[in-house]
Amino acid sequence: MGKKPNLNEFFGAKAKNYDEDKNLKKLQIKTTKRSLELLNQNKMFPKNAEILDLGCGSGWSMEVLKDYGYENIVGIDISDDMLILAKNKGFKVFKADLKQKLPFSNKKFHAIISISVINFIIEEITDLSNYKLICNNTAKEIYRVLKLNGRAVIQFFKDPKFELTMSKAFKNAGFSGYIVIDDKNLRKEKRFFVLDKLTIKESEMSDSSKKIIRHKKFSRKIEDFTCINCGTFVKGTGYTDHCPNCLYSVHTDVNPGDRASKCHGIMVPIRTEYLNDQFIIYYKCLRCNYEHKVKAHKLDNKELLIKLLPKIKT
Repeated sequence: MGKKPNLNEFFGAKAKNYDEDKNLKKLQIKTTKRSLELLNQNKMFPKNAEILDLGCGSGWSMEVLKDYGYENIVGIDISDDMLILAKNKGFKVFKADLKQKLPFSNKKFHAIISISVINFIIEEITDLSNYKLICNNTAKEIYRVLKLNGRAVIQFFKDPKFELTMSKAFKNAGFSGYIVIDDKNLRKEKRFFVLDKLTIKESEMSDSSKKIIRHKKFSRKIEDFTCINCGTFVKGTGYTDHCPNCLYSVHTDVNPGDRASKCHGIMVPIRTEYLNDQFIIYYKCLRCNYEHKVKAHKLDNKELLIKLLPKIKT
């Protein structure tokens, strides 16, 4: 995205000048379209999905979302001047600061996008403890307002310190995800956090749900099975929950090993992640859209595990 703009460019008369800059708008439209590609990668958000634009400015990204047919778009920004421009275009927007509590209920949005904004949360912050605190609070708020199985795509400017701190903050908040780099080391380089909310944190649960989770036990069941997808016969060990050949599984459990699910839909491996010398497989049920993740087994198809890693363009 080139050079990061100055925050002062979004206030007063400069806001209108910024909105009328055709080159900047063209660049943001292109970046928003790329964000939507990443948002719908291995997913497909319906047109009535509730989508939040963090740092919506005058509404450039919201215009793209509208052109793509999305119906429920909400934006937030810190600049009253930018918000007036967005409102004049007919968009639903609110004034909010990413460093503070967002004005939305828990699990409000199916998806979140943010273009050229998140770096501003640490503008002029020099104290390391405050720097980390702001990053952590911002990550927690994004996690809080995103629905389970939702995704956030956050474009950011290259800054090694910020990238590392924000990555840790997103992980600590509960996200699974990765970074995509387009046009690496070029002036037009773009970086994106792609963040999935695949689990629910205990703080978001009701008291009764917390009791269930605390007393939940893994049920080991030794069962042989024939893969519903590729036909491979699999000798069960009590820890075998997917086919080692094609990695497909079946939605049979509520808690690991309990066989309590009534769905029995096919669980498709949608992507993998490699962390701490361990592959993680992410699944989605074709019948009920339930998503979860499991650790790969040492006998799993390594070629397929690698193939399912996110494609990172350079």
